[in-house]
Amino acid sequence: GEGAQEIKIHGHICPVKAKMKEIQSLSAHADQKGLLDWVSELKNIPEKVFVIHGEKMASEALAIKIKERYNWQVQIPQLNETVSIQL
Repeated sequence: GEGAQEIKIHGHICPVKAKMKEIQSLSAHADQKGLLDWVSELKNIPEKVFVIHGEKMASEALAIKIKERYNWQVQIPQLNETVSIQL
Protein backbone atom coordinates (compact mmCIF):
# COMPACT_ATOMS: atom_id res chain seq x y z
CA GLY A 1 0.00 0.00 0.00
CA GLU A 2 0.91 3.66 -0.13
CA GLY A 3 3.54 4.49 2.47
CA ALA A 4 4.05 0.82 3.40
CA GLN A 5 7.25 0.00 5.29
CA GLU A 6 7.28 -3.58 4.01
CA ILE A 7 5.56 -5.71 1.37
CA LYS A 8 5.07 -9.42 0.81
CA ILE A 9 6.60 -10.83 -2.39
CA HIS A 10 6.18 -14.56 -3.07
CA GLY A 11 5.58 -15.20 0.64
CA HIS A 12 8.61 -13.23 1.84
CA ILE A 13 8.31 -10.00 3.82
CA CYS A 14 10.59 -7.40 2.20
CA PRO A 15 11.41 -3.92 3.50
CA VAL A 16 10.39 -1.10 1.18
CA LYS A 17 13.49 0.90 0.27
CA ALA A 18 11.94 2.77 -2.66
CA LYS A 19 10.43 6.23 -2.70
CA MET A 20 7.85 7.30 -5.24
CA LYS A 21 8.15 10.73 -6.78
CA GLU A 22 5.55 12.30 -9.01
CA ILE A 23 6.77 14.67 -11.67
CA GLN A 24 3.88 16.60 -13.16
CA SER A 25 3.48 18.37 -16.50
CA LEU A 26 6.36 16.86 -18.42
CA SER A 27 6.85 17.41 -22.09
CA ALA A 28 8.94 14.56 -23.43
CA HIS A 29 11.63 16.61 -25.18
CA ALA A 30 11.64 19.87 -23.24
CA ASP A 31 11.95 18.10 -19.90
CA GLN A 32 14.61 15.58 -20.92
CA LYS A 33 17.35 17.85 -19.57
CA GLY A 34 15.44 18.28 -16.31
CA LEU A 35 15.06 14.52 -15.93
CA LEU A 36 18.76 13.95 -16.67
CA ASP A 37 19.68 16.65 -14.13
CA TRP A 38 17.40 14.98 -11.56
CA VAL A 39 18.95 11.55 -12.27
CA SER A 40 22.45 13.02 -11.85
CA GLU A 41 21.68 13.77 -8.19
CA LEU A 42 20.89 10.15 -7.26
CA LYS A 43 23.23 9.01 -4.49
CA ASN A 44 22.72 5.26 -4.96
CA ILE A 45 23.35 3.97 -8.47
CA PRO A 46 20.32 1.94 -9.55
CA GLU A 47 20.76 -1.59 -10.90
CA LYS A 48 18.28 -0.78 -13.66
CA VAL A 49 16.25 2.22 -14.76
CA PHE A 50 12.77 1.77 -16.22
CA VAL A 51 11.62 4.56 -18.54
CA ILE A 52 7.83 4.58 -18.51
CA HIS A 53 6.96 8.17 -19.47
CA GLY A 54 6.43 9.71 -22.86
CA GLU A 55 5.93 8.75 -26.46
CA LYS A 56 8.03 5.91 -27.88
CA MET A 57 10.63 8.12 -29.61
CA ALA A 58 11.05 10.39 -26.57
CA SER A 59 11.33 7.40 -24.21
CA GLU A 60 13.96 5.80 -26.44
CA ALA A 61 15.92 9.06 -26.65
CA LEU A 62 15.89 9.42 -22.87
CA ALA A 63 16.93 5.78 -22.38
CA ILE A 64 19.86 6.25 -24.78
CA LYS A 65 20.98 9.43 -22.98
CA ILE A 66 20.88 7.72 -19.57
CA LYS A 67 22.85 4.73 -20.94
CA GLU A 68 25.44 6.97 -22.65
CA ARG A 69 25.86 9.42 -19.78
CA TYR A 70 25.79 7.03 -16.78
CA ASN A 71 26.33 3.58 -18.33
CA TRP A 72 23.29 2.31 -16.42
CA GLN A 73 21.03 -0.51 -17.59
CA VAL A 74 17.87 1.06 -19.00
CA GLN A 75 14.70 -0.71 -20.04
CA ILE A 76 11.50 0.56 -21.62
CA PRO A 77 8.86 -1.96 -20.54
CA GLN A 78 6.30 -3.09 -23.10
CA LEU A 79 2.57 -3.17 -22.34
CA ASN A 80 1.76 -6.08 -19.99
CA GLU A 81 5.44 -7.03 -19.68
CA THR A 82 6.45 -8.74 -16.43
CA VAL A 83 9.83 -8.01 -14.88
CA SER A 84 11.46 -10.30 -12.31
CA ILE A 85 13.50 -8.57 -9.63
CA GLN A 86 16.13 -10.54 -7.71
CA LEU A 87 15.97 -10.14 -3.94
